[in-house]
Amino acid sequence: MKMKKTFLLLPALVLTLFVMAQAQNKETSSNFGVIEELNQKEPSSSSEALAQNVRPPAPRPATQTLPRSTTPSTTQPRSRTAPASSSYRPATTATQATSSKVSATAPVANKTPSIGSPQSPYAFHSYRLSYMQSDRVIALLKALGYATVEYSASRGESVYTGIFNALPAAKKYPLVVKLIDSAKTSLMQPALDGGRNASGSNQMGGTYLHSSTTGAPEQRMLIIYERDSPEQLNSLLNLLRNEIDVPASQIVIEALVVEITTDKAKEFGFEYNIEDKRVSTNFDNTGGLSSEFNSNMINKFGDNSVRVLDSAGSGYEYHNTGLTRTVPLNFRAKLNASISDGSANVLSNPTILVLDGRQALIRIGTQVPVEQKTITSTGLERITYNYINTGIVLNIRPRISEDGSEVTMQTETIVSSFTPKADGSPPEIESKTIQSFVRVSDNTPFIIAGLIEKDNTQSTTGIPLISKIPVLGNLFKNKDNKSSDREVIIVLTPHVMDSSEKSFSYVIPKDSQNFDSFDNLLFRNAYRIRDDDLFDLSFATQSEFYNKILAELKQYKNDHPEIPDDYPLFSYLKDKVPGEDVIVRRMIWEIVHKSKYNQYIADDHILLFEENEEAKFGNKFKTHLLSLLFNRFTEGAGNSLVFNLADHKARSPGPFEHPRAIISMDQVTDSSNYVERMSLLNSEDENRNTLLLCPTVSPPGVRGATALEVLKGVLVLKRILALNSTMPVTIEEFRVGRQIIFPTEQELKDKYHVIDYDTARFFYEIINYYPEFEKAFNRDTASIILELRGVKP
Repeated sequence: MKMKKTFLLLPALVLTLFVMAQAQNKETSSNFGVIEELNQKEPSSSSEALAQNVRPPAPRPATQTLPRSTTPSTTQPRSRTAPASSSYRPATTATQATSSKVSATAPVANKTPSIGSPQSPYAFHSYRLSYMQSDRVIALLKALGYATVEYSASRGESVYTGIFNALPAAKKYPLVVKLIDSAKTSLMQPALDGGRNASGSNQMGGTYLHSSTTGAPEQRMLIIYERDSPEQLNSLLNLLRNEIDVPASQIVIEALVVEITTDKAKEFGFEYNIEDKRVSTNFDNTGGLSSEFNSNMINKFGDNSVRVLDSAGSGYEYHNTGLTRTVPLNFRAKLNASISDGSANVLSNPTILVLDGRQALIRIGTQVPVEQKTITSTGLERITYNYINTGIVLNIRPRISEDGSEVTMQTETIVSSFTPKADGSPPEIESKTIQSFVRVSDNTPFIIAGLIEKDNTQSTTGIPLISKIPVLGNLFKNKDNKSSDREVIIVLTPHVMDSSEKSFSYVIPKDSQNFDSFDNLLFRNAYRIRDDDLFDLSFATQSEFYNKILAELKQYKNDHPEIPDDYPLFSYLKDKVPGEDVIVRRMIWEIVHKSKYNQYIADDHILLFEENEEAKFGNKFKTHLLSLLFNRFTEGAGNSLVFNLADHKARSPGPFEHPRAIISMDQVTDSSNYVERMSLLNSEDENRNTLLLCPTVSPPGVRGATALEVLKGVLVLKRILALNSTMPVTIEEFRVGRQIIFPTEQELKDKYHVIDYDTARFFYEIINYYPEFEKAFNRDTASIILELRGVKP
C-alpha cells in the first residue's frame, strides 16, 4: 500500500517542480529594466529569428513551455544557438528528466555585450548641464521627440534612502537618461528626522550633515546612441550647447541716491522769565560778560554782603553782596543772538549684479534700538529692545529684451533715516518708499523718483503789550526764523552684459594694488591682472585675412554637423588666437619683472646638468651651479655661455629625456648682435633649446633687464605656470581682473631651479617674442587652412 502511494506522489512532485521552474523563468523574463532591454538586439535576419530555441530530437510534449523569444514565430526549427537574453533558462519536462534514452544538451546563453563595451553596438556619453535644470531639459527634449528615461521615486527602508523605478521609454536613439541628483546638497536644509538630539531639544550648535557623503556632480544626463550613427550624439550635443543649455544674460544695476538738505536759522532778542527778587551779574571763566542775568546767590566777587531780611515779609534771609540788588520785577532775562547756515549732501551709490529675470536685493543701513518697558505680573519692570532697520534698500527684478537694447524692471527703493532724541525718547524714523514698473534703454540713467521739500518757520515770543511797542518793543521780544530745503533724487542706470564677456568694465574694480594679496602667512600670494599688463593684439585678430579664415571655418562647421563642438579646430571660433601662448608667457614675464620677483632667485640656486658621456660609471652628466660657471670666462675667449640642450634631446634613445647641456663659449658684441647670435644658434632647432647667456651685454626689448635677470624671470614664470596649471595659457583667460597665484619669496629663495628644455625655449621667446608669435600665428593659420582643404599635414 505504501509503495503504491509513493508511485502516485512521484508524478505530482515532478509536475510541481516543473511548474515552479516555469514560473521562475517567466518572472525573470518580465523583470527587465529599460536599459537591459536595450541591450537585447533584435534579430536582423531570418536565420537569427529561427535560432531562438534549442530542442532535443525527441518530440516536444504538449505541456512544455517555450523559452522567451525576441521575435514571435509559429514554428521554431532546431538550433544550437541560444537566444540573446541574459535571463534565458531552458525548460525541462518530466519526460526529459526521467528518460534515460533521450539526452539533450543544455544550450549556452549568448550574452549581449554591455552598453559602452567595444563589442556593443551602443555607446554612451555623459553630459553635464551648466545652466538649466535637468527636469526642464528632459521635458523639452521629450516635446521635441527624443526618447527619455525618467524615474518614479518611493520611500526606501529608512527616511534617508529611496527607491527609484525607471518609467517606460521608447526604443529609439539617441536615448537620454536622467541621472538622479543627490538628495541633500545644502547644510541649511533641516534634518529629515527633525534635527533634534536624543533629549528632544534643539541642538546647541552644528548642523545636520548628510546621512551619506556623496561627491558626484549634479545635473547630468546620460546619452545612449548607436556607434554607427555618431551624428545622433553630435546633433543632440549641438542642440543642448547652442540652444537649450545656454547662460542667461547679466545686468548691472547702478543706483544713485542723492539727498541735499539746507537748513538756515536766525534767532535774535531777549527772553524774560519771572523768578525771585535777587539778580546778580556773573562773569564767565574767561572774564567775559555772559548773556544771562539771573538770581544766582554765589558770584565771582565773593561774599561782601550783609544779612538782609526779605522785604516781602517771608522771613527769608540772604546775603546781599556789593553787586546784588533787589528789583521789583523779579525776572530772568536771556539774550539770544545766533545765526546758523548749514547744508548736507547725502550720497549713496549701491551697485548690484543680477541675472536676467532674477530678483536682486541690496540693503545697506543701520539697526536703531528702541527701548520698550513692560511690567510683569509681579510688578517688576522689564526693559527690552527692538531694532528698526534704517538705510537704503534696493529691490529689483530686471528683464532684458531679446536684442539687449532695453530693460524692463520692477523696482522698489526705500530710503530711511532716524533722528535721535536728547531726552531718550524713541527716535523719529523718516522713510521714503518708491515702487514702480519701468522700461529704459541700456546704459541710460533715469530718475525713478524725486522729492523737493521746503519748510519755513517763523515764531515770535515776548512780554505782552510792551513787545508791541514800535522800536522799543524789540527789546522785550525774541524772534526765531527757520527755513529748511530738501531735495531727494533716485537714479537707476542699467548696464546689460554680454553673456560671452568676461571682462565687463562695470564689474571689474579699478587697477589698484589693494586687490593684490602678498606677504600672507598662511595663504599664497595673488596678483590681480591690470589693464596695462595686457598687449594689444588687434592688429592680428582683426586682420582681413584672419577674419576670412574664421568665416570659412564657421561655414565648415555648419556644413558638418556630425563633428562635435569641442573639436580642437573649432576652438578658434571661441576667441582663440593662433600662437597666443607666446604672448601670454611674455605678459606674465613682464609682471614678474615689474614686481622684481626675479631678485629672490640667487645665482647659486640655479642648476645646470652638463653632458658627460665619457664617464664609465655613475651618472652620464655633471651638475653645475650657475655661479661657478661664470668662472669659465677667464679660461678662454668669449664673453657668453652657450647651453645647448637640443643636441642631447635629439640623440636621446628613450622616452626619458634628462635635460643635459653641452656648454661652450661665444662672443656677443652688442644688443643687436645678441639677437643675431641667439637666432643662429637656434636656427636648426624648432624647439629653441639652446640658451645664450651673456652677463655683460643686455638683450634688447626686455625693459632694460640683463640676460641673467631675464633668465631668473623665466624661472619664476615656470613656477607661476605650475601654480596656475588650471588656467589655460590663452588671451581669453589672461584678462583684466583675474588673479594669478604667485610663489612666495621664501620659496624662491630656498628652491633650486633647473635650466631645462622649457627654460631655454621660454628664454628665447621672451627676448624674441614678436617674431616667434608671428611665426606661430602663421603656422597655426596654415594648419587651419590645410584641414579645411582636407590636406593632412
